[in-house]
Amino acid sequence: MGFVKTEILTIPERDLIGLVRKRFSIFFDSLIVLFLINFWYALSSWKLLGQGILYFSETPLFKKAKSTPFLIGFLINSLIIFSKISMEREYAEYLLEKGRQDYNLIAEDFARTRHFVWDIEPLKIYVKDGDKILDLGCGSGRLIEILHDKKVNYICLDSSQRLIEIAKKNYPGFNFLVGEALNLPFPENSFDKVFSIRVLPHIPSKEFQIEFLKEVKRILKPQGVLILTCWYLYRFKFKIQFILMLKNCFLKIMGKSKLDFGDALVPWGKKVMRYYHYFTKDGLGKIAKEAGFEIKRIWATSTDLYLIAQKPY
Repeated sequence: MGFVKTEILTIPERDLIGLVRKRFSIFFDSLIVLFLINFWYALSSWKLLGQGILYFSETPLFKKAKSTPFLIGFLINSLIIFSKISMEREYAEYLLEKGRQDYNLIAEDFARTRHFVWDIEPLKIYVKDGDKILDLGCGSGRLIEILHDKKVNYICLDSSQRLIEIAKKNYPGFNFLVGEALNLPFPENSFDKVFSIRVLPHIPSKEFQIEFLKEVKRILKPQGVLILTCWYLYRFKFKIQFILMLKNCFLKIMGKSKLDFGDALVPWGKKVMRYYHYFTKDGLGKIAKEAGFEIKRIWATSTDLYLIAQKPY
C-alpha cells in the first residue's frame, strides 16, 4: 500500500505565504481604486481631484484591504454628486411606470416579506395624537403596526393597485388610495406628517427625486415634518446589490448604461428587475435642501438612511 507524500510547511514558510497573500490583496485593491480615480478625474475638476487624493492619503487603504469598499463608495458618491451626466427624462418616466408594474407583479411575495417593523418602530416618536398623516408608498400597510395606538387621521397611498388591495384586506377600516407620488391628489398644506419608507430609492433621476420631495413639501402644513428612509450607498452586507451598482458605474462611464451613477437594477427572484438608487447622507441632504426642506436630523444604519426634514413657514 502506497502513501501520498505531503509537505508540511514550517511556521516561517506559512508566515511568508500569508504575507505574500496580504500584500497581493492590498496591491490588487490599490489598483482598483487607482483605476477609479482616473475615471473620477475625467469627470471632476482639479479641485475635486485634490480633495480625493487628500482623502485617499488619510485612509488605511494601503494597510487594510477592507477599506477598499468604502473608497469605492466614496468615488461612486463623488460621481453621483458632481457628474453632469444625468438620466434622460424619457427613460426616467419609463422606469417609473416599470416600477409600478413590477410591484403589481410581485405584490403577494413582497407583502409576505414585510411583516417586520424593527426598522421603522423608532420613528413613532415623531407622531403625536391629532396628527394628520400620509403614508406615502405604503405598500401592504405595515406602518399601521407602529401607529395603531395613536389617535391620528391616517391616509395610505401607493402606486401599486395590487398592493393597495392587499393592504385593504389586511387592515380593513383604513383609508387606502392608489396614486402617483409625483402628482399627489391632495391640496396644499394638508398633512402634519408624511412618512415615506424606502420610496425615494425607486424614484429615478435627480430631477424626479427633487420633484418628489417638492410635492411632499407642497402637501405638508407649515412646519410639517417629512420622515423618510432610503437605501444607504454603503450597505456592503448586501454584496450583490453593491456589485450591481458598481457594474452600472463602469457601464455608465463607458457610455453603455442609461441609468445614473448610484443606480442598479436588482432582481426579485426571476420575476422582475427592480430599479434602486442608493444614497449617502450628503447626497440625500443636498436634494432635500434643494427641494426647500430644513434638515432636522439625518443618520445612517448599516442598511438605511433616515431623514427628518421640516417644511419652513
